[in-house]
Amino acid sequence: MLYLYNGKVYVRPVTNKIVEVDIKKELNGNYDVQPTKNVIVRDDLDKVLTSIALEKAYEVLHKSTKRD
Repeated sequence: MLYLYNGKVYVRPVTNKIVEVDIKKELNGNYDVQPTKNVIVRDDLDKVLTSIALEKAYEVLHKSTKRD
């Protein structure tokens, strides 16, 4: 499951640790999710995390600044 925290996307391998991920969309439409080296350890993660769907997480990370 993916989580949103401070505008970045993370996975949560254990209760009090989250690891930031980078999401790329492949040509075939699949997503490639890779961990980065950024890790956060906190005891109150349940209070500060918001779960997010993969497609929405990709949009958050790759927002366009172009206006119509």
